[in-house]
Amino acid sequence: ATVSVLYWILVIMRAKTPTNVEDPPAGDGGEKCEEKNPRAPTPTPAASSGIHAISWLGWMSLGCLVFQNSSLSLTMRASRLPGEEKLYLATSAVVVCEAIKVVVSTCLLIMEKGTVEEAWAAIHTDILSSPMSNMQLLIPAGLYTFQNNIQYYAASNLDPATFQVLYQMKIVTTAILSVILLNRKLGMVQWLSIVVLTAGIALVQTSQGNEPSDKENQFMGFIAVFVACCTSACAGVYLEKIVKQTKVSVWIRNIQLATFGLAVGLFACYAKDREAIMMHGFLQGFEPIVWVVVFLQSFGGILIAVVVKYADNIVKGFATGLAIIISALASVILFNFVITPQYVAGASIVIVSVYLYSVNNACSCLYPSISETPTATQKQEEACEETPDTEKKADEENP
Repeated sequence: ATVSVLYWILVIMRAKTPTNVEDPPAGDGGEKCEEKNPRAPTPTPAASSGIHAISWLGWMSLGCLVFQNSSLSLTMRASRLPGEEKLYLATSAVVVCEAIKVVVSTCLLIMEKGTVEEAWAAIHTDILSSPMSNMQLLIPAGLYTFQNNIQYYAASNLDPATFQVLYQMKIVTTAILSVILLNRKLGMVQWLSIVVLTAGIALVQTSQGNEPSDKENQFMGFIAVFVACCTSACAGVYLEKIVKQTKVSVWIRNIQLATFGLAVGLFACYAKDREAIMMHGFLQGFEPIVWVVVFLQSFGGILIAVVVKYADNIVKGFATGLAIIISALASVILFNFVITPQYVAGASIVIVSVYLYSVNNACSCLYPSISETPTATQKQEEACEETPDTEKKADEENP
């Protein structure tokens, strides 16, 4: 009943929203802008946000994101199963993950710039030349590193199906912090989606799919997920505020975050597990499945950046829903998870709420990696603001 009401409210609000935007009158400079700026593309219905406007690269990124989201929770759970005699260290896994991010982001920066020399010049200009200004990224990098560490603890106490649903709580925490810190305005459907999403998470949390083992603590796993969602929201909102103040390549930003995360991760290794590392080595317990977990976690942020660039938030909502369904079905086969009616109801409410929130979300503030590619509408507005002199100068600088 709640899902149906939420759906029809969205339908009614969309029916009341005007779909056609009137063209600016000729006296206001509308025709003048088009004549002086032939480069500025005119948005068409096919270029607007929506499922039909997604390119093949967007659909490919959707498939990869669904695979990454579902397989990460499954493999992480399999690698942290209770009863393993020699379990790998979560702090070591996070450090290796951050190191991979540095290497991959550097390679993508070289591809973006075209040559190694230009990439090195960008790194020298944006990172090495101003080390003190980069210190503000230490806070989000430390929060992300802490979040990655606590996710391993949550995976040790929760099955993948429950973990996938509970982790959507980051939408609630991020939305609330965005309203408080960034003065973001949320629509009625978005607020309603947040309330219903919270109710769905509560349903899943109270459902008893299967009995936990002696070494598992589902309540502490829920607390770990809640803390991870809070740290993810704080880091994401803080990072978005920084990104709006500066214009830096997304791969430069990822290199900065991964480098600081690597430093914080090494400090965590020394503070928490230095004795175990001295006795059994830094990569103790690193079985093949652990390497799979590390690589999946490393490429997660890059995949989200690609989805934001080539698709939209609707695709992100679809990916989340599909990942929850796949994780639940796979957990039944791999971990003997029992799907109860209460879990089905809660997961369904969460999926619909995430989708509705994504549909009505105008900007992306939920991702560690934020794409800075302007939309077609932004490009047209910038082109309209240009004078002939600035346009000529732009042509000379960018032949």
